[in-house]
Amino acid sequence: MYRVFLWQTMEVLLLVAAGLSALWGGPAIFGIPSGSGLFWVGLLMALAFMFLYGLAVLGANMMPSKVQAAMGVILWAAAFVGYRGPLGLLPAALGIALALLAGIRPSGGSRIEAVLYALFAYSFPMAGARWLLVPMVAGSQVATGLVWLSGTVYMTGRMLLRIFRPMLVEGAADQPSLVDRPVPDEVAGLLESVSRRRARPYYTAPEGGQREDGISVLVEPERAEKVAARVRAVLGESPLVVEVGQPVDGQVEVVVRQRPQGAATG
Repeated sequence: MYRVFLWQTMEVLLLVAAGLSALWGGPAIFGIPSGSGLFWVGLLMALAFMFLYGLAVLGANMMPSKVQAAMGVILWAAAFVGYRGPLGLLPAALGIALALLAGIRPSGGSRIEAVLYALFAYSFPMAGARWLLVPMVAGSQVATGLVWLSGTVYMTGRMLLRIFRPMLVEGAADQPSLVDRPVPDEVAGLLESVSRRRARPYYTAPEGGQREDGISVLVEPERAEKVAARVRAVLGESPLVVEVGQPVDGQVEVVVRQRPQGAATG
């Protein structure tokens, strides 16, 4: 509960920071007359970026890693190629810098996967801003400037939190889950981080039907053994069994379950 409260507090602080950037940065950068209304404009803009970032995270967790990697590059290009915004190249450069920083602290998978995953998470909201938010305020240089200013401040803070204090949905294996699972939360987080899929609190038994003494994720058949091997390597000598399970709807389950009583751990 403490961690959930901490995440909520940090999210509120990011929104406040975006509002203050509009309140103080609007007059300083764009020559906008100062006023308390600028704070609320910046905060509302940041709320839009928060929504877009949430869509990015949910979408990324449902994508194969190769698709996610390609989409990170494509969305960065969609957001910034030909960009002539009021902050110049700063938002584009920050996206690259933050993605590279994410590669120094990967929360699961390889460093290059962490870089491209972070690039996707940053670029999706920024592309949404360029092609959805900015056209809505077309003709107003002031409003356009506030979109980019508040969005850049919010996304920079959001990405720094993602790198140094990530949530479980962002790939943090050591953060608690809000779902009751039959294995420790850190193991569920590890499986989700490695597979980039949401864990289900059950798996399919060979004879059919669902078993609730373990969890599973659905991955592409060619990835199943690789995911299972990586989870086994991290768990080491554990009382849990990690195995490739049953095919389901064209995919294959990777299962982490309790080892039967009396079974060998070797």
